[in-house]
Amino acid sequence: MNKLLRHLIAGVTINAWGMSAPVTGYAQDIRDIKPPVAFPAPWMLLLIALAVILLAGIAHLVYQRYQRQRVQAVNKIIAKTPWEKAYERLEELRKSDLLARGQWEQYYLILSDIVRRYFEERFSVRAPEMTSEEFLTSLKNFGGLAPESKVLLEEFLVVCDMVKFAKHAPDAAAGEKNADLARRLIDETKS
Repeated sequence: MNKLLRHLIAGVTINAWGMSAPVTGYAQDIRDIKPPVAFPAPWMLLLIALAVILLAGIAHLVYQRYQRQRVQAVNKIIAKTPWEKAYERLEELRKSDLLARGQWEQYYLILSDIVRRYFEERFSVRAPEMTSEEFLTSLKNFGGLAPESKVLLEEFLVVCDMVKFAKHAPDAAAGEKNADLARRLIDETKS
């Protein structure tokens, strides 16, 4: 036991086989925690990342605004009633110079198409695909149209057919009168 105490005091340890080994500084192995290491900030990378995030945000806002305007435009088109669409097309036809150039056939073709499309959208009658006779026959059984409007429509279609197929050439005043007749047809049937 004395031998063991002497070795401990002298800084020598005895291992499991009874051999002595010098104590290598226990005090040197125990140290305090090192402070955090400061890394230099990569400013250029941070600025690039910030710019990319900013551009992505701006692009997202622009895209949302574009989508909102697109949806509003579609809703505006969808929200129009059949008579509003017909009035717009009649106004475009009036502004065209087809009557002034003497293009009667083209004028009456468009005028007839406006009225036929109006009846298709308003009353679900396949008017653009029918002849005038078929169209008038289908309206005879149709209860949503007043008898006066049916007579007015028949007069209108007869005049349009005469210009389109019989090469009748009315004057500009007759063209305006027939456009007013189409407007009157729409006015009488829109409610």
